[in-house]
Amino acid sequence: MGRHGRAAEGSVLLAGRYRLVEPVGRGGMAEVWCAQDVSLGRLVAVKLLDRVPFAGPHQGTPRDDAAGTTGERIWQEARYAARLVHPNVVQIYDVAADGDRIFLIMELVPGRNLSAVLDRQGPPAPSQVADLGAQAARALAAAHAAGVVHGDVKPANLLLTDDGVLKLTDFGIARRLGPATSGHPARAVLGTAGYLAPELALGHPPSRASDLYALGCVLYELSTGQRPFEADTATALFQRHLHESPTPPRRLQPGISAELEQAILRLLAKEPDIRPADAARVADALEIIARSRSTSVTANEPADAAQGSPAHAPARAGRARHRAKTPTRPSLAPLHRWLGWGTGRPSSS
Repeated sequence: MGRHGRAAEGSVLLAGRYRLVEPVGRGGMAEVWCAQDVSLGRLVAVKLLDRVPFAGPHQGTPRDDAAGTTGERIWQEARYAARLVHPNVVQIYDVAADGDRIFLIMELVPGRNLSAVLDRQGPPAPSQVADLGAQAARALAAAHAAGVVHGDVKPANLLLTDDGVLKLTDFGIARRLGPATSGHPARAVLGTAGYLAPELALGHPPSRASDLYALGCVLYELSTGQRPFEADTATALFQRHLHESPTPPRRLQPGISAELEQAILRLLAKEPDIRPADAARVADALEIIARSRSTSVTANEPADAAQGSPAHAPARAGRARHRAKTPTRPSLAPLHRWLGWGTGRPSSS
């Protein structure tokens, strides 16, 4: 095996059970492979670490400040992600070691991450952006309910399956919610600078609010094709997150609805207390936006569409059948209350 675990197809068997098939991605200190579980006869994903010192589960408790070795973090990722069983979270099956290599065995997700989707296709339609955001928010709601802050929400960690299901992955710098993550400065800034909440740039620990800020950055990028802030260095990027307001998304992409724009800007509020407090409510709001956008063509069709010459009767009948099958456009009143339209301030949840 080479430095990054590369080998001829089928020639490496990890822990006597997982046969590496082909690499599917690389990031940080690990490479992800498609592998065959020869015991159960199924394909899995194997996150294979570079050779680094690590503490196994019987070699001491990994530090909760997320500043331990890469090996410690992989055990942490396994523990935290294993708590989550949710359709929008990549399932962790096991963690194991083979000699001096440690690896995670995970659900194999057929598809691409959102970073690759953006590179290949550009920004999705606004209704799809809202739908993807709702799925990501559901994943965060499940993590937060389990007492876990993800800490590194970004397009590369959001996998889109071939049938449109979004799955959150990579809990390598995740943390427990509680006293250890509130009110005490972190030892180091961890995460990806382009998606880092302002308070994290000041050294505060990650929280539900910082996860939601990162989600706002992801939605901004999906909507416009660019991140809210760009800079040549991480330090300069931190300063922009701290002190500058992003360009409103509709100035860059006029097709975005006012509701989607305001939802994104709420998530990008500088002060954590001004952001939504509950990822589940964010998901509810984004689902309303997605449904309202996806049904807007039918809902706005002229009332006299059924009138006209007999020659157009088949087409009119087809449109009538389509309207009968299309869900009624949802009321935007709850969404507008959540955004604070007409009330002067947004809902706190």
